[in-house]
Amino acid sequence: MKHCIYFKKTEPEATFLSEEHIFPAGIGGKKKLPQEYVSHDCNNAFSSMELEFMRNSIISIPRQFYGPGNEGN
Repeated sequence: MKHCIYFKKTEPEATFLSEEHIFPAGIGGKKKLPQEYVSHDCNNAFSSMELEFMRNSIISIPRQFYGPGNEGN
């Protein structure tokens, strides 16, 4: 059974369309949680927060020199 570990929702209340990176791909994260652990809505909410963090924090300095990475590369 699919169950969002953050929003505490299950199907059909939540959809599960993608896997969640444990660490954002933009800072080199490669490993992902299985698709059934994080709902699509939660994944989208985290994505916007991660993008804000990567653009407006100290982490943005090395990203200027080495780039954001490509799916964790």
